[in-house]
Amino acid sequence: MRVVILGAGYAGLRAALDLGRAKARGFLPADTRITLVERAHCHRVIFWMHQVAAGTLSGADTCIDYTTLPLDRVALERAEVQAIDPGRATLTTSGGELAFDHLILGMGSVPDLPGLPGLAEHAHTLRDRDGAEALNAALEHTLGRAAYAGDRQEQERLATVAVAGGGFTGCQLAGELAHRLPDLADRHGVPIRHVRLVLVEAADRLLPHMAACHGRSARRILETKGVEVRTGAPLERVSEDTLTAGGSGLAYGTLAWAGGIRGPALLDATQLDRDAAGRLRVDRFLRAPAHPEIRAAGDCAVRIDAPATEATATEAIHQGRYLAAALREEAHGRLPAPYRPNRLGLLVALGDSDAVGTVGPAPLAGRAAGLLKNAAERTYPDTLRGVGPEAFRDPDFQRPV
Repeated sequence: MRVVILGAGYAGLRAALDLGRAKARGFLPADTRITLVERAHCHRVIFWMHQVAAGTLSGADTCIDYTTLPLDRVALERAEVQAIDPGRATLTTSGGELAFDHLILGMGSVPDLPGLPGLAEHAHTLRDRDGAEALNAALEHTLGRAAYAGDRQEQERLATVAVAGGGFTGCQLAGELAHRLPDLADRHGVPIRHVRLVLVEAADRLLPHMAACHGRSARRILETKGVEVRTGAPLERVSEDTLTAGGSGLAYGTLAWAGGIRGPALLDATQLDRDAAGRLRVDRFLRAPAHPEIRAAGDCAVRIDAPATEATATEAIHQGRYLAAALREEAHGRLPAPYRPNRLGLLVALGDSDAVGTVGPAPLAGRAAGLLKNAAERTYPDTLRGVGPEAFRDPDFQRPV
């Protein structure tokens, strides 16, 4: 059995680790070959990118080296994927061609940049390390320019940071910047009273994919930190120094775009069924309906039965684990149960140990939520390395894996 996993993000890496562990314990056929294809030299922890952008964490600290992970039963293929051929069940990579019996797509996503005038030219994104570091460099450069601006109006413009998009990423970035910008301004000699941080969101509330109470809590917390929140303000156009949102102009120095994601361009050439954002449509078993040997998890996939589900790291990890367990079941001639979404909850960081969201069914906001969020993120690398109890229960089948 040849299993190929494309992408070592949250979903793909989790599936590879669980399949490797299953093979080591004899839960997969002895001839099973697991290949993980990834172009990056390390696993990037995307949920820390807003901290890289703000300068509170270095890009190197978001990198987990594959050699530190238990991948001894997995063949790691460092290559760029150039094409997927579902009909021939092959991948074409920069290292050659790979055939598969089962393919797991965990390629993540890219920023969704709508065709707004000036957006692509002037906005920064933070879906990867390069983007986050470029945004941080832009903040440093612009505040440095503000310190030497010839008049107060120009200094205030240069010291204005705009974040477009009030979803998970935008709220997390705004919360982190609210604590970081005063330090940056002070270091560059810019009066703190001239610094502005503005968060604009097209919907009528923040965190529109969560319950309304979380959006209200996020707004209250962010405004307490000095963030100017503008809802019902879709971004309309961008120039080098001014943006227009909801009919109102805003002079800015640095603009961050956090307005959504879409599937990677590689999927466009596969002829597989995709949604309007280019994400692969999958059924209740996370399979491509026309090609059940192809499965997808994480940001690059959208469930047909739940198209509005927001892409999160927790959900991607859960889906990767499910796919590994499903393949194990099928290898023994058993039909896996349909995928069940993560039920542990969801927390959105808002800077300085604040967060909003749910833990299980219970809503939570403020410091208690932030402490839980920080603890979960700090322990994530250990979960990859297998630190903790040797035996754990598979969430979908309740059998030891």
